[in-house]
Amino acid sequence: MNIKITQPILKTVSVGALAGLRSASASAIASHMLTQHRSKKLTDTSFDFMQSKTMATALKLIAIGEFIVDKLPTTPNRIKPFLLTGRCISGAFAGAVIYKAGGGKAITGALLGGIAAFTSTFVSFI
Repeated sequence: MNIKITQPILKTVSVGALAGLRSASASAIASHMLTQHRSKKLTDTSFDFMQSKTMATALKLIAIGEFIVDKLPTTPNRIKPFLLTGRCISGAFAGAVIYKAGGGKAITGALLGGIAAFTSTFVSFI
């Protein structure tokens, strides 16, 4: 079933913001969305693998692992530069995939997702 992703800006910013909270969850949610609503815009692109149910399952397992590790007392703060960079990259990647699936340019989605991840990281840290 091919369904056009509506409101790609809202969805892109949402998965980007999610990356600021839980970095692995953004890609897991994006992949899950795309397995439920495949996009022809991703066919034959480097993002096509995100529409695979196997990839969605693997990303969900990684997100669960991240949630567990994030609750450990030894886990550093999310605003440490290395972790912040990872959250921004995660948001940018998920944003690029979702925006491209909606018919936009991947670079625009990456910028929206990365900025949303950066912002939500600090907002959620306060």
